[in-house]
Parts: sequence; C-alpha cells; structure tokens
Amino acid sequence: MKSKIDSENRLHTSQIEYESYKRERVLPKLENINVALIEHQMYFSSYLHVILNRGRLHDDDEAERLNLDGLILENKNKILFYLPRELRLLLNKLRVIVSVSWKDPALLNSTLNSYDGVNAKEVCESVQKIYIDYIECFYELIEEYMKISTEEKKYHDILIRYNFDESVNYKPNNIIDKIAIAYILFHEYHGSEDFSKLEVEIQEYANMSENN
Repeated sequence: MKSKIDSENRLHTSQIEYESYKRERVLPKLENINVALIEHQMYFSSYLHVILNRGRLHDDDEAERLNLDGLILENKNKILFYLPRELRLLLNKLRVIVSVSWKDPALLNSTLNSYDGVNAKEVCESVQKIYIDYIECFYELIEEYMKISTEEKKYHDILIRYNFDESVNYKPNNIIDKIAIAYILFHEYHGSEDFSKLEVEIQEYANMSENN
C-alpha cells in the first residue's frame, strides 16, 4: 500500500513540475512566436494584396520576413522537446510558411490568371483561408496543451476540425486550394514534377468548367 501511495505521490509531483515548467519556460517562448506570427500576418496580407494589384514588394519586405523567420526558429527550437507531437508538427509547418520566400507579385498574378478557369483573386482568397486555418489551429492546440487536466488531450480532434491530416498537412478541398498551396503558400516545397501534374489537373478543371 505504501509503495502505491509513494508512486502516486511521485506522479503527482512530476505532473505539478511539468505544468509549472510549461507556464514558466514554454509559454513565454510560445508568446514570442505569437508576436512574430501576428506581424507576419500583417506582412503576408499585404503580400496577397500586392499580388492582386500587380504591385511591387518594398525593398525591406524580404529582410523583415527573414527576421521574423529567425525569431520563430530561435524560440521554436528551445521548446519543441516539450510539445506534443501535433503541436510540434504544426509549429514546424508555420515556421515553413514564414520561411518560404515571396515571388514577384506581378509575375505571379500573370501566371495564375493565365490558366483557364482560374483567377488570382480566388487563389489569394484560398491562400488567406488556409493560412488563417493554420494560425487558429495553432491557438487551439496551445489552449489544449496549457489546460491542467488528467484527461487525454484532444489534439487529434482539433487537427481534423481544421482539415489537417495526421502529419499536419492541409487537405485541399478543391483545385483552387491545390494551386494556392503550390504556387504561394509552399511553392519552395514543390518541384517541377509537382507543377506538371498540377497543370494537368488545372486543364481538366477548366474543361469541366466549360462543359458545365
């Protein structure tokens, strides 16, 4: 009986220490990441606006993006070990989004509008929605992570609600989502073969639109 009580006491103490560590060490780093994400959202929204208007990026936009990327990377690396798998993977994805360089807006606008049945406006709207889904899912996962509870955390349910698979990849709902992900959100992570396959899908989509 005494052994069982001692074991339960150790588990209880360990849980208290872990919760204390989350509040004192992990949460401040998550807050730093949040500050960087808030600033990136502002810059990214401007980037999408410039794409739609075939404008130019400011000279300091790339430097600011790199700065935000560095801030997220620095804070992320200090806490990944203490995060649950789902939150760790999503945080890595957010960092990738911030790390991806921005393409020439006018050229990107022309490329998107060159495909039959596709226009830059709906692609940018899709990008914005997917981007916000990443951000809001991140907030919900943090909220679940910070809860003091003996019940099993519902991280997987949160991912499903935001349309992510188990590897925290966003599951496109349609061809426009695929274009948004491949051409803007994660363009550096798509090779020529990926774009070739996507162009075939875009043509099929255009043909279906014409027939309807």
